[in-house]
Amino acid sequence: MLSKIIKRGASTPRLKQTDVEPAPPPPEPVIIHKPTKIPKYPNSKYFSKKLPNNPEHLPKFVIDAMDFVEEFGINSEGIFRISANKENEQAAIDELERSENGEIKFIDYDVHVAANVLKLFFRELPEPLLTYDVSITVNN
Repeated sequence: MLSKIIKRGASTPRLKQTDVEPAPPPPEPVIIHKPTKIPKYPNSKYFSKKLPNNPEHLPKFVIDAMDFVEEFGINSEGIFRISANKENEQAAIDELERSENGEIKFIDYDVHVAANVLKLFFRELPEPLLTYDVSITVNN
């Protein structure tokens, strides 16, 4: 039907500028601020440092702690939930900071100390393992 009207030379009605509603403004961009994190050990040689891209470059104590927990704590109830003795944990961290090669003799401590030091290492990373960019993507 419309084709017949156009063929006969009939003109289509023109809209006036005032007849058109303006487009809505674009939505405000969502700005997500990274939380400000105050490191527990700001002067540490090992904590609060950027995670290396290559797992082979992780500090030695991280690998040792994982191995120790796997060997001696895998059957311990609440291995990552139950806190270690704070004095022993601090002694292990002091040993780490004094060491030249990033080593802790975990055999001298309870398995919960190794688990806590490992948790502390990951908690103190400047950027979490699941980065802010990835978490935004996952949440969307």
